Amino acid sequence: MKKRIFLFLALAAVIVSGVFAQNNWISFEQKGPGAGLRYEYVITPRFTLSAYFSYTYIIIPILEEQENSIEAGATVRWYPFARRFFTEVSFGYNIFEYFKREYDVYRNGAIYSHYDFRKDGDGFCIAPGFGWTIDIGKMGGFFLSPGVKFPITLADQFNITIAPYLGLGVAF
Repeated sequence: MKKRIFLFLALAAVIVSGVFAQNNWISFEQKGPGAGLRYEYVITPRFTLSAYFSYTYIIIPILEEQENSIEAGATVRWYPFARRFFTEVSFGYNIFEYFKREYDVYRNGAIYSHYDFRKDGDGFCIAPGFGWTIDIGKMGGFFLSPGVKFPITLADQFNITIAPYLGLGVAF
């Protein structure tokens, strides 16, 4: 009896793993000096649904600028040719902060005045974008996913940015 139960469970595991093969993708995304994680579920060869979390921190010392943001949400991707290219739209929540220091200078080089510009907020974020999913080696294993998103945060302070990213992931 125990052998039959074991064989049944082994066969069920093989069948279930075949049914769900390559429907789950997980990737680490590099976004400029920030990073994120994404879990993606394949609904059909043309549509996927994913959840993501990312953090970005950018400093431009020459311009005395810095920007950081935290994003979390869900993404729908459409592969129009059921191949590598995709378009996407993400819906989520974004917390951002932007800071810039500017100087006014006399002609003789003396500093006349300076002021700080700060813009921060949080709110609902819509991020359309596009990219590619490129298999590395055999299909359904490791993959690269370069792309670009355009997050638009709708809050008391409106914010729009360009966010290129590179994902490295695995299908399981």
